[in-house]
Amino acid sequence: MEELASEIISSFRNRRKNLHELQEEVKNLLRLFETERLEMRAGLQKELHDFINDLEVRVNKLLAEFEEERYRAEQIWMEMENKMEHLRRVK
Repeated sequence: MEELASEIISSFRNRRKNLHELQEEVKNLLRLFETERLEMRAGLQKELHDFINDLEVRVNKLLAEFEEERYRAEQIWMEMENKMEHLRRVK
């Protein structure tokens, strides 16, 4: 009977030890997961930041091109007005 009780106690101690080891392994995996998650998040934030910067550069370029076109259109309009005024005077 004592031998059986000793085996049962020994079995429970081994299970408790295994459970403790398993808990430690789970804690380590959770830490690893959190580290990976943070690294992934940082990577995504960098990608988003880079995308926004690229988009800003493109928008600024388009705005500059638009301003150039607007300036050219104003110059053409002024030339047309001057020619129209000249034609009115000539008549």
